[in-house]
Amino acid sequence: MKMNFLPTRDVKEIHYDDDAREKLINGISKLARAVKSTLGARGRTVIIQSPEHVGGMTVTKDGVTVASSINVADATEDLAINLMKEAARNTASEAGDGTTTSIVLAEALIRRATDELKEKNLDVVSVCRFMQEICDEIIVGLRKTSKKMNNKTLEAVATISANNDSVIGKLIADTYKEVGSHGVVTVSDSEGPHTYADIVNGIKLDRGWTSPLFVTDQKTQEGIFDNDPFILLTDHEIPSIDSIEGVLREIIQQKQELLIIGHLDDRFKATLNSNIARQGGDVKIKHIMPPQFGWKMHDLMSDLAVATGGKYICSTHGDDLSLITMKDLGRASKVILGPDSTLIFPQDSNETSVNEHIKGLWAEHDSLKIKSLAMQKDEQNFIKERIAALAGNIGIIKVGAQTEMELREKRDRVEDAVCATRAAMEEGILPGGGVALFCLPGGEASDIRIDRIGNKNRGENAAAERIMNDALMAPYYQILENAGMNAVEHTFPEKNFGWDVKAQEYVDMYKAGIIDPTKVTVCALKNAVSVAITILSTNAIITTK
Repeated sequence: MKMNFLPTRDVKEIHYDDDAREKLINGISKLARAVKSTLGARGRTVIIQSPEHVGGMTVTKDGVTVASSINVADATEDLAINLMKEAARNTASEAGDGTTTSIVLAEALIRRATDELKEKNLDVVSVCRFMQEICDEIIVGLRKTSKKMNNKTLEAVATISANNDSVIGKLIADTYKEVGSHGVVTVSDSEGPHTYADIVNGIKLDRGWTSPLFVTDQKTQEGIFDNDPFILLTDHEIPSIDSIEGVLREIIQQKQELLIIGHLDDRFKATLNSNIARQGGDVKIKHIMPPQFGWKMHDLMSDLAVATGGKYICSTHGDDLSLITMKDLGRASKVILGPDSTLIFPQDSNETSVNEHIKGLWAEHDSLKIKSLAMQKDEQNFIKERIAALAGNIGIIKVGAQTEMELREKRDRVEDAVCATRAAMEEGILPGGGVALFCLPGGEASDIRIDRIGNKNRGENAAAERIMNDALMAPYYQILENAGMNAVEHTFPEKNFGWDVKAQEYVDMYKAGIIDPTKVTVCALKNAVSVAITILSTNAIITTK
């Protein structure tokens, strides 16, 4: 007898209304409780079981690392956890720090909003819209009151982000001072137990790897070439491996490394990815897209050719891609490909050529005359960017430790501090310790703002005000709680003043060096509000049973 079987389908489980939101909040609470214990100068570390690390565990105070490690059995709770992880990852990606603050804010927003909406018959969509509007206004205010960095605050930001390690803070600050405002600072492991900084010449391109198969360091999501890699520079679209078979054969036979900066046909990409997946480390070829577009791309590629001692294979010059040899390839001492940018470290032998090229660019800058003043300024600024790229210094913080576990924890702190310092240099600083969010941008405490604004508004708008104002106090209270202090018994912060939890004194946060990068605070708030609105707007959840 012939039997017909129906195709197998996933059975779904559906939760609605309060039941759905309650499960989401349970998931958020589990994640937030683990992460928020790390917040502040007296925050605690978290031990994570991890088969990826020596000894099967890692110790960290990094919020995004803690968040990323958490998964739960309940599918609905796990959805909420994944939403919170996304907020943390976005904050880390944009600002490099502030992941714990983002999670603390998101939990506070969701809990306060849930209580507010239960008590009153309010339109959830309108409340969420008003919350977003208030968030946008606060961000504008924070940026207006942001202060510029100086040498003293530079070190303070680095120290705080490194979990109040003054030695690391000073090392990072000194490195940034040495590389200058156009320089780049990266982090790598030291070969010994000591932590120190190296300053090298390097070029940063705003182009990252084009395939995750190029990644060699899973934690940093970077692809690293450190054996004097060759570099192919071209504006041709390379149709297939056969087009550059001559140099590829030599690269593979000699087990050399090759970075291709140019356009690849989809067939070439597919073949390259297939070979890497099949042969792994035996195929040492990576690819990024050319920087910029049009004439700017040609200028930057020409600069790279000078810096690497190679030739720019350009279609407008009549160059034939199939005729290139190993002599046409550039060379670097090291290349680091990230998701969004690439660092190229030229060899010292090219220094004379680079210096001569920079002199020519300055001459071009000084003699540039265009009818439109705006066009002239744009051209001159672009030339300055080219010069800064060619002459740019790159600082490498080499992190050392006695054990693998200590190294992981220390490197997490150093990476956070490096990113936070860069963020502070870009957008300035605000009072730290949760004070910037607790207080209005203009300096009034947020509990005063409730009285001032809440009495004038009714309904959804007033509810959104109360939700936002209460949630903005959460990071400040959490920092005090982690320090064993009762927030209610202490003086509330006001205009740059708050509690130094290490010294347990009420201080001017700027003078005490307790400061946060504006970019970090803004990103944490923005992403927290985003995930809170997503969860509050949810009325049904469908998961696989």
